[in-house]
Amino acid sequence: MNGAREFVRAVAVSQANDSRVDLATLALETAGGASATQLITTHNVSRETVYRRLGELEDLGFVESNSGDGFQITRPGWLAFRAYERVSTRLGIEMLAYLAGSPTRRELIRALARAPADKATLAADPSLPSRATIHRILADFETYGWLVDAPDRRYHVSETAVLALEQVNWLYTAVTEAIDKGPALRAMAHWANPQLHTLVDSDLLTKTPGMQNTMVNAVVGASGLRTGEFERLRAVVPSLDRVTFERFEPSLTSARFQLVLDRPTFRHLARPQTHHQLSALLSAPTVELRVHRDPLSTVLAIFNDEQILIGGSTRTGRSDAVLGDTWRLNRWAMTTFEELWNESRPVESRFYSWLTAPPQSSPE
Repeated sequence: MNGAREFVRAVAVSQANDSRVDLATLALETAGGASATQLITTHNVSRETVYRRLGELEDLGFVESNSGDGFQITRPGWLAFRAYERVSTRLGIEMLAYLAGSPTRRELIRALARAPADKATLAADPSLPSRATIHRILADFETYGWLVDAPDRRYHVSETAVLALEQVNWLYTAVTEAIDKGPALRAMAHWANPQLHTLVDSDLLTKTPGMQNTMVNAVVGASGLRTGEFERLRAVVPSLDRVTFERFEPSLTSARFQLVLDRPTFRHLARPQTHHQLSALLSAPTVELRVHRDPLSTVLAIFNDEQILIGGSTRTGRSDAVLGDTWRLNRWAMTTFEELWNESRPVESRFYSWLTAPPQSSPE
C-alpha cells in the first residue's frame, strides 16, 4: 500500500467485498490496543491475513505494533480513517469503491466537466483509454445517474458526479496530510503533541538539504518581521541560537514578547558566552520572561495572535514543524501556552538586578 490513493482503494474494496477483511473495522478495533489473537478470533481470519493487512497500514504510519503481538492505531491513522468514514457515509461504499478503483473513471468525470463531448471526441483524447473502455465507463455513469440528457448528443456529467469527485479528492488530500505530518508529530515533545486533526490545513515545514537556517527563515517569514507587521510573540523556547536571537533582537523594544524557557536553557543563557542575550531579554521593557520547571524540547510560537508554529525537537534533533492559522490550531496553541505560562515562574528579582546592572567602572 503506497500513498493515499492506494489506501482509499484498499479500504473501499475491503468494505465493498464481503469476502475480504474490513480494513477500517480492523484498524479502529485496535484503538487502545488489541492483540493479533483477538483480531483473528473476532474476524475469523488467519494470522497471516491480520499481520499482512495491519503491516500495510503500519507502513503508512497508521498502525503501530507494540509488545508481543499487539497493535494500536496511531493518531495519523485515526485521522485518515475518520476522513474515509466521512466520505464513505456521504457517497456510499459502493460509489466510493467505484471512483477509487480506477483513475480513468475520475479523469473522465474531469474531462466531461471541463467540456461536454461525444464518443468520437472522447475516443480521440490521448489521456483516456480505448473506445470500449470509455463506453463501459459511460454505461456505469448512466447507472449512477451521473449523465445529463442533452439534445446536442454530447455527454454532460451531472453536478452529483462533480461533487462526488470533489469528495474523493478531499479524501486523498486528508489522507496525504495524515501520512506527511505523522513523522513530524511523533518527533514533538509530549506536552506539545496536539491531536493531529488540529494540524489539518497547516503547512508542513522540513529542513531543506543544502540550505542554511531553513527553519529560522520560516520563523522569520511567519512572524511578519520582513513586512514590518511583527507586533507580538508568545513562545516556548527550548533553545535559543545566535541566528534566531539576532533576527528578533531589533524588535525587543517595539514588539511585545512573552517567553517561556526551561531551566537548562536559562542556565545556558546565563553563561558568560551568552549572558548578553539573557540580559537583553530581561532589560527590554516589552519582554516578559518566565522559567518552567520541566524540560521543554519543542518550539511553540504564536505570532501576532494568528500564525502558529510548532515543531522541532531538541530530544530527537529533528527540525520538522507545522505552520498554520486555522482556528483549531490557534485554540490548541493558546490553551497550551497559557497552561505553560501559568506553570512557570518569573525570574527572581535578585538575579534580574545582577544580570542587568551596568558594569562597574574600575577604581582609579
